[in-house]
Amino acid sequence: PFTIQVSYNTDKYRVEISDASFTLQNLKHALESTSGVPAQSQKILFKGQTLKDDAQNLIAVGMKEGSKAMLLGRKYSQEQEVLSKPLDEVIKAIDEIETRIKGICEEVEGIEKGFLQCELVPEACRGIHKRCDICTEHLMQKLEALDAVVGTSCNVSSMCTKKSLHCMCRKYQCLKSSCAVVGRLLFYEFRLL
Repeated sequence: PFTIQVSYNTDKYRVEISDASFTLQNLKHALESTSGVPAQSQKILFKGQTLKDDAQNLIAVGMKEGSKAMLLGRKYSQEQEVLSKPLDEVIKAIDEIETRIKGICEEVEGIEKGFLQCELVPEACRGIHKRCDICTEHLMQKLEALDAVVGTSCNVSSMCTKKSLHCMCRKYQCLKSSCAVVGRLLFYEFRLL
């Protein structure tokens, strides 16, 4: 077994070639699950050539440990792509907010472990509380944006709907996490008084 790297736009995927009989079709199916590009719309470029025969063995074309290939293809039809772009933007914004909330959680854990002088804790808690409120507000705005996107994509395939539901679930997890942080802060501030 060996591993190759496949680039798609700015993303890079590592694919483990499990045995000598691994074919181009096997590679396409592996890439479909990681990249989201359907196997039937994929083109694989290796050493400047498009690999065309799905039954072709990858070792026979010269792939070995560390080989690099390029994936071309569309994740969605043009109609789906137009509708998925705003959804992708909402998902990206939620990821950024989620990162901020994780940072806030780490800060709170540091305060709880006593890494901050006692006299600085109330001010730090007020700052964290304010940032939690801001994150929650941004999440609510993104939820409204998500609702608008889902509303416009009702008659598109279920792929957009699945993606929307996944996004909503992550959003609610973020909100829950944000609320838990605020609750811990309030409890900690109360203990200091």
